[in-house]
Amino acid sequence: MIGYDAGNLVFALSAAVDTLLLSVAVVWAVRGEPVPVRLLAACAIATVLLAAKGIALLELGVSVPFGVMHVLWLDLVVAIPLAAVLLLAGDYHQGAGHKLGEELPALRSLMRRLDAPGGVFAVQGDVESVAETRQVMAGTGVQVLVNEVERVSVGDRDVSIAGIALAYWSRAVGRTLAQLEQGAGDGDVRIALAHRPDAVRRLPTDTRVDLTVAGHTHGGQVQLPLVGPLTISSRVPRRVGAGGLHELDGRWIYVSRGVGAERAQAPLLRLGAVPEVSLITLR
Repeated sequence: MIGYDAGNLVFALSAAVDTLLLSVAVVWAVRGEPVPVRLLAACAIATVLLAAKGIALLELGVSVPFGVMHVLWLDLVVAIPLAAVLLLAGDYHQGAGHKLGEELPALRSLMRRLDAPGGVFAVQGDVESVAETRQVMAGTGVQVLVNEVERVSVGDRDVSIAGIALAYWSRAVGRTLAQLEQGAGDGDVRIALAHRPDAVRRLPTDTRVDLTVAGHTHGGQVQLPLVGPLTISSRVPRRVGAGGLHELDGRWIYVSRGVGAERAQAPLLRLGAVPEVSLITLR
C-alpha cells in the first residue's frame, strides 16, 4: 500500500500524465484530415495507454476502490478540462447589434481611406450579415461582392475578382467559382475573395484561379512553438489556417491573420499569431 505523502505524489503525477496524453491526442487529431477518423484513432490509442498506466498504478499499490476513484476524479476535474482548453478559440459573434450602429461613423471613416487603382472589394464575414456589410460600406467606395465576379483593369492587366459568400459549400458559390474559372481570356489575373479559407477546396487542383484570399482563422489566435495554432475553425490544413501564403494541392491561398481577436466566450488574447495587414504583389 502506498503511503499518504507518496500517494499524493502518485496522484499528481497521474493527473499530469493524463493531461499530457489527452492534450497530445487532441492536438494530433485536429492537425490532419479527416478529423473524425483521427479523433477516433486518438481516443483508441489514448484509452490503451491510460489502461496501461492504470495497471501500473495498481501494481504500485493504488487501493481499490478509493485510490482508483481518486485517479478518475482527477481525470474528470483536471486532465479532461485542461485538454479541452485547446479547442476554446472559435468563431463567435463579436458584439451586440446596437454596437454596430454606434461604430458606423468610425468604420466608414476608416473604409473611406482605402484606395486602390483597381478598386476596393469586400465580402461578408461571420460576424455581420450581408445587409450589415453593405451598411458599413455604404458611401465609402468599397464594393461588396456576394457571389459576383467583377472584372477590372490595373495597368495593362485585367483582373477578375470573385466575391464568395459565407456559405462556401452552396451551389451558388459553385456557380460563381465556375464563372471565375471558365471566364474568357488567358492573360488576366483571377482572384477568389472569401471569408472562410475552406472555399479554396471548391477549386480543382489544376485551377485557372491564381489566388484565393481569405481570413476567418485569425491565425488560430494562439500559436505554440512546435505545435502551431491550437484551433483554426476551418477544415483546411492547420499550416494554412496559421496564416500566410500556401500552396494546397496546386491551389494558391493567402490567409490573413487580421488584426482583431474573438469575443464572447473566447479569450481576449493573441499569442504567437502576430496581427497583420497584408500587401500582396502579383506578378
